[in-house]
Amino acid sequence: MKNKIEPINQEVEFGFEEIFFSLTDKKGIIVDGNNVFIRVSGYQKEELISKPHNIIRHPDMPKCVFELLWKKIQADQPIVAYVKNMNVEGKFYWVLSTVIPIKDGYLSIRIKPQSPFLNVVKELYPLLLEKEKKEGMKAAYALLMEKLLEHNFETYESFMVRALSNEILTNRKLIQFAPLNIEGLGIKNPIYKEISRSFGKNSKQFNVVLDKIKSIIEFAPNLKSKTDSILLSCNKLDYISLNMSINSGNLGQETASVSIISREFQSMVSIIRGLVKKFQDNSIKLRSEIEIIEFESMYSFLQIKTIELFFNEFFNMEKDNDGEPTENSESSRKNLRILFAQLIQSINLNAIKALEKSSSSCKGLLDISNLLKGKIFSLEITKDLSKIEISRNKRIEGYFDNQIQDIQNFISGNKDNIGNIQEMTSAAANEIKNIIDSMKQINNYISSVNKKLQN
Repeated sequence: MKNKIEPINQEVEFGFEEIFFSLTDKKGIIVDGNNVFIRVSGYQKEELISKPHNIIRHPDMPKCVFELLWKKIQADQPIVAYVKNMNVEGKFYWVLSTVIPIKDGYLSIRIKPQSPFLNVVKELYPLLLEKEKKEGMKAAYALLMEKLLEHNFETYESFMVRALSNEILTNRKLIQFAPLNIEGLGIKNPIYKEISRSFGKNSKQFNVVLDKIKSIIEFAPNLKSKTDSILLSCNKLDYISLNMSINSGNLGQETASVSIISREFQSMVSIIRGLVKKFQDNSIKLRSEIEIIEFESMYSFLQIKTIELFFNEFFNMEKDNDGEPTENSESSRKNLRILFAQLIQSINLNAIKALEKSSSSCKGLLDISNLLKGKIFSLEITKDLSKIEISRNKRIEGYFDNQIQDIQNFISGNKDNIGNIQEMTSAAANEIKNIIDSMKQINNYISSVNKKLQN
């Protein structure tokens, strides 16, 4: 029986441009893994195949993270998590793992993390581990959600989306790395050469997409900030309307005409409030869709990079003395073909759907903001009429100055806010259209590769 491996405080080195992946069955038993996975783990491939994936689990990992992971993938949903693993010598290595449910099992794609989120996790996991030991997994999970909320993440899903995009967008080596090199491998098959060229075009296209995705991600918090500002000023508008009505009532018949304008003002405030509520709902919907775009785009990027690696390893498979594939490499070839066929069916499709939805939401937001802008213009006319009526009666002149000034502040502030939102939303809509076009082009490259492989 093999001795239990004790962890040591030494890190396994691997490159930021490296992606490693492993394939398991539905029970988490390892079926296959790529060369980087085997090298970093320190095991021989034969020692990993048919073993539970927790053979590389580090004792510093909280169980509640794995429980969350299993719940997600068993519900047929992908999940992203920071994981501390342990190799055969007891050395540790941190990864950001994206686990994808596939037919008959799971695919885990891992990259080397470097964003500030890793430091957050390094501080958090020991606290979760301690909580688990003292109070159990439920208490540890509650602590996890509490700590994420402190970092402004209301759900684990929001955290994993931002973690994945941060790790990819800050990793220039990974983005620029192009592992497929058919020419360098001395392969003369024209189909494989064409596949290599398709991947080259594909990588360039996705780099363009990632730059545009950055601007869409930055748009979401700006939209929230401007929307919150409009909501806050709208709440103040209710008080202005109420004070104007009270003042008109206190002055009696002397302000009859102002009272009529005040009632018109109240009616207009009610309409504006309804439009602001619609505006808020559309803003929340659009921000939610942007989060989906963020995840699905990064998820697609990882899948495409993994497919590139599949091919790289496919052409570098182990051969025997006669130049024929060994039994192990033939098995891996079969697994790579299966994985490629499964990934190619879904790649980019969810991202494109989310992009098309958000494009429609951008249009909805622009339509509502135009209506809101029109009502604010009407409010300005009502304010000017009030000033004229008040100036006609010297006895009440100055009595409504505060309310008139507050209305003017609301108008000025929200003209700017809505103008900024329209400008940002139009720019985002244009970027989304360009991303959709690029994603479809990427799909064409991938489909082209698939067709060539079927020939």
